[in-house]
Amino acid sequence: MMFILINAVQVVRLLLARHPIGLSQEERWIYEQLFSRVDARAFTKLLAVGHFIDLEPEQRLIQHGERPEHLMVLVSGQPRVQKQQRELATMRPGQLIGELAYITDEPASADVVAHGPTRCFA
Repeated sequence: MMFILINAVQVVRLLLARHPIGLSQEERWIYEQLFSRVDARAFTKLLAVGHFIDLEPEQRLIQHGERPEHLMVLVSGQPRVQKQQRELATMRPGQLIGELAYITDEPASADVVAHGPTRCFA
């Protein structure tokens, strides 16, 4: 009986492994840009704990001097990295936002401000 149960579990695991993973176009883009070396099923677990954030123009993603709550991936838009109203850089889709402050647990050294509609995954 135990042998049959073990084999049944293995068959179910094999069937699940062959079942295609349903990702939206946006999720697939994130996967291909940053996580292609990660197993697709593991990536779906990451998607389950994260969420998308939509920002309006001039809305701040990162505030200078504060610790970011999330590590973010820029999905669309071109936010600007600014310090004392001076533009330091323009970000592009696929880039990580706030990674240094998040990893080091230090306050952010600059502001990141949406320039036009912006979408991130956090």
